[in-house]
Amino acid sequence: MGPHDVMAEFLVQAHDQLDRLELDLIAIERNPPADRLIHRASDGAHALAASSAALGFTRLSTLMEAAEAVLVATGRGDVQPGAHMVDALLTGADAAREALDAIEATGVDVGCDVSGVLAMLDALAVRPERPPAGALGEVLVEAGMATEVAVSLARHAQEVGDPRLLGEILVAQGSLTSPQLATGLDAQNDRRALLERAVRVDAELLDGLLGLVEELAGRRDEVLSWAGTLPEGPLRTACHRLDAAVEDVRAGVRRTRLRRLADACDRLPRVVRDVAAAAGKVVCLQAVDGELELPRAVLHLIRDPLTVLVRNAVDHGIEPPAARRFASKGVTGTIRLCAAIEGDSVAIEVSDDGAGIDPMQVRGTALARGLLGAYELARLTDDEVIRLVMLPGLAVESGGPTSTGASFDHRRGAGLALVRETVKSVGGEIDIWSQVGIGTSVRLTVPLRPCPGDIAAAEGRSRC
Repeated sequence: MGPHDVMAEFLVQAHDQLDRLELDLIAIERNPPADRLIHRASDGAHALAASSAALGFTRLSTLMEAAEAVLVATGRGDVQPGAHMVDALLTGADAAREALDAIEATGVDVGCDVSGVLAMLDALAVRPERPPAGALGEVLVEAGMATEVAVSLARHAQEVGDPRLLGEILVAQGSLTSPQLATGLDAQNDRRALLERAVRVDAELLDGLLGLVEELAGRRDEVLSWAGTLPEGPLRTACHRLDAAVEDVRAGVRRTRLRRLADACDRLPRVVRDVAAAAGKVVCLQAVDGELELPRAVLHLIRDPLTVLVRNAVDHGIEPPAARRFASKGVTGTIRLCAAIEGDSVAIEVSDDGAGIDPMQVRGTALARGLLGAYELARLTDDEVIRLVMLPGLAVESGGPTSTGASFDHRRGAGLALVRETVKSVGGEIDIWSQVGIGTSVRLTVPLRPCPGDIAAAEGRSRC
């Protein structure tokens, strides 16, 4: 593997680790104390710090070491796992992403000033020495089979000259039973095996392989056509076995081109958290069918539209707590994302239980801006009027504040017009339903195999 390949692999893994860190942090904030999540987030920060240091990215490494220190202190109980801690670590994650952008653009992270973020993180915790992620002690503590104190004592014994393995010391101390040690070793081996099985393959290479498999399937069909003229015998049997083998290979290669829907939604919890906090709202995101597998090109295509729809729902759909109480609703608003395969397409729906869209307001905006005349508007039903919010130029003004770092026009419809254009450009459909006081639902239907030319055009229009 050459230097270019190493750098590309590092950047992909680093972004994945930051995505997972953000998801864990938001889950920790919702469900404290969340000890297992804290350990996992700490291990993720440690792994990114180690890989960054190995490649000489000092600022990024130092930043992730500081984040790890805060998480370790949280696990010890020295830092409370609340909004203040999560805000600080999410700020650190944002700084890490800026450092990664600099590395991708210039090959170095020298131009990144992380001093302010480091000072904020250092104020929360003092950095302790940490064992390698996935070490036996970490596995035992995470599984609840040994305490951190017992593991620390065993490690100290090793440091002062005890030649025994960590597990042997714990058993001799009475802190661990032999069956528990065996279980811990199995869990450690399973974790290592999982890491070893995780292999990244370039998407273009997979596309080329899929093309070769399809060509092989064509040759297979020719052989089967010829085999149909043969009498029953070993050669005809071999042809049918070839048919089954080619189909298995074809299905396997196609599966490598699939990714979970959850991969396209990994940043949505952060979007919901940030926009809701800026707007003074309490919002819960419910994702359904996250394990659904879709082609990589489709996931790439819908990532930005989904972000716009979810942000739109928080900013414009969900009411502030006082308004929800006045409407006899729970203080917490809910955004629901669900998906299903329908024939040759995937249908994805983003719905909220917010205030809904007022058809009278849409009629007034359309009339005031000269998009439609009074006679034309009078002929439209309320459902047809609501669909007008997806047209360019008909963005209904909203008082919602702008979330930090979001490049988004905060008017209902400003983002929907972009989503509609992107989905339509690949042969998809979009529809919207809304009822005042009940909520709004936007449904996207996207083909599972969009034309490559359509995808390129959609990417040019998108960046919602």
